[in-house]
Amino acid sequence: MDYDQRYSDYRRIIDEHLRQVLVGGDPDSLYAPIKYILLAGGKRIRPVIVILSCESLGGSREDAVNPALAVEIFHNFTLVHDDIMDNADIRRGLQTIHKKWDINTAILSGDAMFALAYKLLSQTNSARVKEIFDSFTQSAIEVCEGQSLDLDLETSFEVGIDDYIKMISKKTASLIKNSAKIGALIANGSDEQVQALENYGFNLGIAFQLMDDLLDVVADSVEFGKSIGSDIINGKRTFLLLKAMEKVRGKDKEIIEKVFAKDGLDLSIVAEVREIYFRYGIIDETQKMVRFYTDTAIKSIEALPDSEARSMLVWLANKLCERRI
Repeated sequence: MDYDQRYSDYRRIIDEHLRQVLVGGDPDSLYAPIKYILLAGGKRIRPVIVILSCESLGGSREDAVNPALAVEIFHNFTLVHDDIMDNADIRRGLQTIHKKWDINTAILSGDAMFALAYKLLSQTNSARVKEIFDSFTQSAIEVCEGQSLDLDLETSFEVGIDDYIKMISKKTASLIKNSAKIGALIANGSDEQVQALENYGFNLGIAFQLMDDLLDVVADSVEFGKSIGSDIINGKRTFLLLKAMEKVRGKDKEIIEKVFAKDGLDLSIVAEVREIYFRYGIIDETQKMVRFYTDTAIKSIEALPDSEARSMLVWLANKLCERRI
């Protein structure tokens, strides 16, 4: 099977339905920014996981489309507000909404996307719609909790890797976990099957964020779609920075502590920190962590019925783990 082609097909389905949802829309001052971010591309990982999880248990793709769209729109809502808080300039190779328009427009557009996500979720065809709403809402709460924890960590000097894992468990992994769970619920999976897919999504979410942190240091900015080294310049508490705080010594320690303290940082420090990460084996260590959580995700669904959808979930986990660096 050509998994790349099939993944492209799923993304096209999502894109086509998003365009249908966004036809018209008045006033343009509200809907133009929404169309701008939702139709700017993206990997569509979360909605594809909703559909594949549903199909892996014999469910209907048609029944999964609206909740898949809800998940994708909600995810993009979080990006709009996240970019405001991070004062980010670039998202998917384009100006962020608050830079292209202004902060008020970005906030209002994000709020409308949040409501639109719930509207689409309400159109889910499933006998377990209450559980689906509970799962989606819990994820929405946890994403906010994770973002708050992220802000807390940025100003704390008593931060360890356990704190970081707790934060990304909520900020990133929760929505991916619940994407898989929602797909399983639509297909009316057993408790064991729902839990298996939930575990898949959770562990894949951890791996995905670790890989994102890694790519921020070593990727090509054009391919990555965001500015490289922004985590370093902003003193973000990533796995790499926290591991460096544990391992480095001497003058290297002074450089890492400068990042940790956000002490007069500019682009010139990115190359220094990157070199330290390579020299102390922190890049390799991060890659091993990505592989560990990816393998854990894959093992979580080994007992599910053999199907093309399950095989594609395995392929997708490996693909995300092996994104180009």
